[in-house]
Amino acid sequence: MNNRKTTYSTFAVLFYINKQKVKKNGLCPLMGRISINTEVAQFSAKMDIDPALWDAKRYRLKGKDREVQKINCAIEKLTADIHRHYDEILSEQGYITAELVKNAISGIGTRKRNLLELYQEYIEELSKQVGLTRSYGTLHNHHSSYNRLKKFILKYYNADDIALRQLDYSFIEKYDSYMRADLKRSLSTIEGFTVMLKTIVKRAIAQGTIHKNPFSGYLPEKAIKKHRHLEADEL
Repeated sequence: MNNRKTTYSTFAVLFYINKQKVKKNGLCPLMGRISINTEVAQFSAKMDIDPALWDAKRYRLKGKDREVQKINCAIEKLTADIHRHYDEILSEQGYITAELVKNAISGIGTRKRNLLELYQEYIEELSKQVGLTRSYGTLHNHHSSYNRLKKFILKYYNADDIALRQLDYSFIEKYDSYMRADLKRSLSTIEGFTVMLKTIVKRAIAQGTIHKNPFSGYLPEKAIKKHRHLEADEL
């Protein structure tokens, strides 16, 4: 991870309507512009705006009807997302460009930062391999693992997902306890699901979101295998 930090004197986000591309319904596409120092990156906000309602000074629509409020809320959320990506990229990489922020909000070259988000990406890739290099049973097991983790995070962290950087040894201990005490799962089942969780952690390390295994040193208790004795006629 690059620990170099740079101070940027200007960082601005503004929106404007492209009046050169008026659609048949009279609406114009909303565009965004990110400025960091002397660099500028423009992007489509993927919204169509009535030019008669556009307030160019506030970067919002005028009026109070439901559709106006809906669009204004979407612009506010997009603005907040841009600022969040700016902070995250600067914190992770130690430098920032307008193009990097633009790519982040467009989903280009971005790394998944949350556990379930990354797991969903893994499952989507796995599903494409079923029948080729992976079995349906493996996919089914990972779906079960994903759903179990989702319920666990909601119950113990009161959240829909958890940042990969928040994962620590206590997480795996709580997850182990959850499967034992709450779900009454067998040791072999617990071992299987923790192995699948570690697969996603390894993926997070490989993509550089985290830099060491937060579950290092954790070994799930193994079930004792029962050996069947041979009968006399088998001997």
